[in-house]
Amino acid sequence: MGSLSRVLAVASNTFRETIRERVLYNLVFFAVLMTLSGLLLGHLSIRQDEKIIKDLGLAAMDVFGTVIAIFIGVGLVSKEIERRSLYPLLAKPLAREEFFVGKFLGVAFADLDGDSRPEIYVANDSEPALLLHLDAGGRFTDLALAAGVALNEDGAAVAGMGADLADWDNDGRLDVFVTALSGETYSLYHNRGDGSFEYASGRTGVAQVSLPLSGWGTRLLDFDNDGYKDLFVAQGHVLDTVELTSEQFKYRQPPLLLKGDGRRFVRWAAGEALRYPWAGRGAAFGDLDNDGDVDVVVSSCGERPTLLRNDGGNRNRWIELRLTGTRSNRDGLGALIRSVTDSGLSQTHLVTTAGSYQSASDRRVLLGLGASSRLRSLEVRWPSGALQRLESVAAGSRLALREPEK
Repeated sequence: MGSLSRVLAVASNTFRETIRERVLYNLVFFAVLMTLSGLLLGHLSIRQDEKIIKDLGLAAMDVFGTVIAIFIGVGLVSKEIERRSLYPLLAKPLAREEFFVGKFLGVAFADLDGDSRPEIYVANDSEPALLLHLDAGGRFTDLALAAGVALNEDGAAVAGMGADLADWDNDGRLDVFVTALSGETYSLYHNRGDGSFEYASGRTGVAQVSLPLSGWGTRLLDFDNDGYKDLFVAQGHVLDTVELTSEQFKYRQPPLLLKGDGRRFVRWAAGEALRYPWAGRGAAFGDLDNDGDVDVVVSSCGERPTLLRNDGGNRNRWIELRLTGTRSNRDGLGALIRSVTDSGLSQTHLVTTAGSYQSASDRRVLLGLGASSRLRSLEVRWPSGALQRLESVAAGSRLALREPEK
């Protein structure tokens, strides 16, 4: 019924606006015609029956006044009908929270405010991005502009394509990353913890690196298991003719891999495969060969998908987690995993298959421990709000965690 009501509401509003526009158009046309007639007849100088002609001019002006009165009256009556709404189901306009318009591409989900309901970040092509907050009544409100993640540092919308939510600086809060088109810069937002975000592309080195690049599928993940998240982006310009009009922009571009240390990102020379240019689009991530590090599959325009196998990322120590929900969703999607190594390094990981661009990734989580031999503590906050804690977890463990029933 809710969907039917919205459809009827749109149809009713469209019909009402169409009828109103037709009526007002005809009234305006008639009013203009009467005005011109009145001016013409009122100022004609005709020797015979001059008084009659003037009287006709005055009559025409009276008609014009009447038309204007009808015009105003129709508007007032229409507003009053809309306000009182004898048919509230049909006449009620759609709420802003229920109807969002844009050129939406990458989507990422996470509970950013700790209310056990997911927020949805939506990359938007050349329009402000969305950050949809779900309230207790099941309605979404766009908070992106107020939170500071709708636009870039210059207050401009970018050609948002791939998106991810992850804690890149290990402060315990999920941040936002979104790719863009060549000539713009990729946007990295730091979560301040008060519902707002700081644009961090400049101070982290992301802006300088990404200016000539066009990014699509992307994730912030720890590719070398040192405990800090790195950044991967599948790349390629949207126009296959861009090189005809630009010397610095390329249609095929190598994927971007940046190494992170919790403060900045720098280019990472990680093998010949990352020097090959593609018209990259989607990117999915997971430990495909179960050797303890994250591999990548990239889709490209006009080419077969490419598997980028991570060789050597498992030189540092790691722990693998697979979650199964009971009160929450079966795969534990949306759960937050917080860990502390025996050396004191804290990390936060989100259980998700979403993000990136037109791709779904492995739901397992790999925790990089660096040189540490174990985790001092491990905490899982499930989407239901349940907390699960473990202590002294040895490196190399593969844990299958089931959500507590209570």
